[in-house]
Amino acid sequence: MRTAEETLRRLAIAEPSVLSSIDAHYRSGAAPGPFDNRTEALIRVAALIALDAPETSYAGVIASALLAGATLDELVAVLFLVAGSVGSARILSAAPRIAMAAGYDVEHAIESSDALGR
Repeated sequence: MRTAEETLRRLAIAEPSVLSSIDAHYRSGAAPGPFDNRTEALIRVAALIALDAPETSYAGVIASALLAGATLDELVAVLFLVAGSVGSARILSAAPRIAMAAGYDVEHAIESSDALGR
């Protein structure tokens, strides 16, 4: 088992064996080190927000998070936690993507509330 320092050093020089081990981990689907599957999925959601990933990218990650026990409240909390780092444009872009991937149809809810308000 490599130490964190050794892994960082090897990543800094782009050592192929470390990159292969990252790829193998990703393919295995196992949570690394201290993270459980729920936490890992929430971290992946944060990464998608930061990347301004397209809607299709969220489906699998949100499904994994929900299957691992994450709640809609926790997904919203991730939006709030990364807001200061990624900015409001990324949050506004990600919110409906997360909602749709979690099964909440934001557009329908907006249309319904508009219809009730008229």
